[in-house]
Amino acid sequence: MGSGRTTGQELRRTMACFVTGVTVVTSDDGEPRGMTVNSLTSVSLDPPQVLVSIATTSTMHRVLREAGGFTVSVLSASLIDAAKWFASSARPRGAAAFEGFSVAPGPNLGHPVFTDCVTWLECRTEQAVDSGDHTLFTARVVDCGFGQGSTPLLFCNGALMPHEPVPVSPPQAGIAG
Repeated sequence: MGSGRTTGQELRRTMACFVTGVTVVTSDDGEPRGMTVNSLTSVSLDPPQVLVSIATTSTMHRVLREAGGFTVSVLSASLIDAAKWFASSARPRGAAAFEGFSVAPGPNLGHPVFTDCVTWLECRTEQAVDSGDHTLFTARVVDCGFGQGSTPLLFCNGALMPHEPVPVSPPQAGIAG
């Protein structure tokens, strides 16, 4: 058992074991911006809301504070290069960052949506709450839909992993569950 005094690095190693999906969050500050994010959470169904957690040191933090909305593309395995690219600080800024990727403007907010994503959500920011070295952006989902991708991209222990969906069937009658 631990000492009861957890460090940030210990938390990072522990949470690395939690499998998450991989997204690219896009927005606009006069030109399109994007960032790989794995901290997407469904908050409410009525009203439909999600939350993303963004480091206060990232460029996207400033953009989301000012933009009033963002779009999330839930990446498919075919977009592993996009996940790496939008996680890199070496990528160019603005529209040049999206060159070589198939994107289309979202129907309401116009932020880039990856056409090969599994799903996408257009969101209007409702609340930004500072929490440690991140800000939690809670947003109303104004539209959502499906892309052309089918196999989701996952992240665990520092690795990107494609995952073939496994259907979940209801428990068999007579089996405790």
